[in-house]
Amino acid sequence: MDKLLIIFVGILFIISSGISVGHILYVFKQKRKYNLSTEKIIGFVLYSFSVFMMEVVFARLYIKVSDVVTTIIIILCLVLLVVPYLALNKMLKEIIEKSGVDAEYEFLLRKSEADKKCYMLMKNYEERMSKLRHDFMNQIQVAHMVIEDSENREEGIKLLDALQEKINSTRINTFCSNKTVNIILSMKNKELKESAIDLETDIILGGKINIDEKDLCAIFINLLDEIISLADINKNKDRLKCYLKCRKGESQIIVSAGYPVELSENGEESEKIIRNYDKYFSGIVGKYNGDLYYKNRNEKVITLEN
Repeated sequence: MDKLLIIFVGILFIISSGISVGHILYVFKQKRKYNLSTEKIIGFVLYSFSVFMMEVVFARLYIKVSDVVTTIIIILCLVLLVVPYLALNKMLKEIIEKSGVDAEYEFLLRKSEADKKCYMLMKNYEERMSKLRHDFMNQIQVAHMVIEDSENREEGIKLLDALQEKINSTRINTFCSNKTVNIILSMKNKELKESAIDLETDIILGGKINIDEKDLCAIFINLLDEIISLADINKNKDRLKCYLKCRKGESQIIVSAGYPVELSENGEESEKIIRNYDKYFSGIVGKYNGDLYYKNRNEKVITLEN
C-alpha cells in the first residue's frame, strides 16, 4: 500500500511539474506570437517558476518524511498550486485581447496619419503648381512687354531665364513609371536633404498593381520617415546615405530600405523607433498576406502579395 502511494505521489509530482514547466513555455510562445512585452508576462513566468521550485521542495520533503499525514498535505498542496493556472490562462487571454485592440488602434491611428500626410503632400504639390501657373502667366506678360522695347531686351531675357529656373525647381523627379509615387518621393526627398540624407532609389513598378496605391505610398512615406527619425538621434551629423528599393514580380511587390546609421550607437532609442514603425507596417503586410523581415541589421524588407 505504501509503495503504491509513493508511486501515486511521484506521478502527481511529475504531472504537476510538467504543468508548471509547460505553462512557462506556453507563456513565452504567446509572447512571441502576439508580440507581448516582457513586463506583461513576467508575473506569469515568476508564478510558474515559483510553483515549480515549491514542487521541488515538496519532493525533497516527501523523500525524507513519507508518512500518511505528510502525503495528504503534499497532495492537497500540489492540487492547490495547479488550480490557479486556469485563472492565469484567462488573465493571459484578456491581456492578449487588450494588446490586440491596442495594436489595432495604433495601426489605424498611424495609417490615418500616413494617409493625411500623403494627401497633404499631393495637395501642397497641386497648390504649388497652381501658384506657378499664375506666376507664369503674369511674368510672361511682363516679359513680352519688356522685350517689345529693343533697348530692354536683355532684361526681358533675364526675366524669362528666371522663370525657366523657377519652373525647373518644381519639376517632379522620375523615380519609376508611377506618377503618384514620383510625386510622393520627390516631396520626401526634399525632407531627406534637409536632414542631410542622400537618397538612392531603385524602383520598378511596371504594369498593373493590385496593391492600393495609398497603401504603397504610405509604406514609402513611413519607411523614409523612419529613416529620418533614426538620423535625428544620430550623434554623427555628417551627410548620410540611405536607399529605397522596390521590385514588382509576378505575384509579389518587394520593398526594402537601408538605414543610414549604425543602430547600435543609440540602441535602445533606435529599437523603440523601429518597433513602433514595425507595428504599423505589420498591419499593411497582414492586409496583403505579406511578410516583414530583415536581411541584415540595417536593411528592412516588406513583401506584399500583388
